[in-house]
Parts: sequence; structure tokens; C-alpha cells
Amino acid sequence: MSEIDERAFQLRTVTQLIERTNGGDDFDGLNKDMNKIVESLQTQICDHHVDTAKGSLTITIEFTADRKGLDVVINSKVKTPNRPVTKDRFFVTDTNWITLRNPNKGTMFEGHDLGRAPRHNHS
Repeated sequence: MSEIDERAFQLRTVTQLIERTNGGDDFDGLNKDMNKIVESLQTQICDHHVDTAKGSLTITIEFTADRKGLDVVINSKVKTPNRPVTKDRFFVTDTNWITLRNPNKGTMFEGHDLGRAPRHNHS
């Protein structure tokens, strides 16, 4: 076989290796992983109104050689940004129950500190 014919079968770049491994399914999967990250970043910026969002795609290529040839396994790890953490403030009663009522704040209108007006019985 001539040198030109032999080069047609050689995988000389990482890109070529990824495109050919597992019948191209790994390459396809990596593209989907990348799209998942970009979509997640856009969701964070647009829906959660954050200024900056980070994600990552880690690709691991494992090589195992023996006398018969070279085995190649491609793994990927996707890291998308977590949903922003929100915090709510509650209070604790003297009897250790969680409550919405701030014990250090009085109220002129009973029930308004719960976010709703009290019901009046007009009978």
C-alpha cells in the first residue's frame, strides 16, 4: 500500500479521533453536551437575571493498548450553572415553631404581616 493510501486511514488529530470513535456517536454526544451548557447559561442570564453564568465541558480520552491494537474511550462531564439560591427569612416562636411573624415588629393591622388582610365576619 502506498504512503498516500495509508494516510487516508490515519487519524492525525484529536478532532479526527473524536469524530470517528464509536461510529461518530461520541462526537454527536459532545455537541449535544455543548448545546446543553449554552442553553443553561442563557436560561440563567435571561430567566434568573444573573450577570454572569459559568459552565464547563470536560472531555476525557482514555487509551488502552495491547498487542492487538489500541482501545479508545471518550467520556464527557457537563457542568451547568446551578439555579440561583434564594433565601427566605422566617422566625421562631417561644415554643420552637417556625413562624412568619417577626416577634420584634408590632403590627397595627392584624394579619397584614402574613401578606393578606384578616377576614371579617359581617353577620
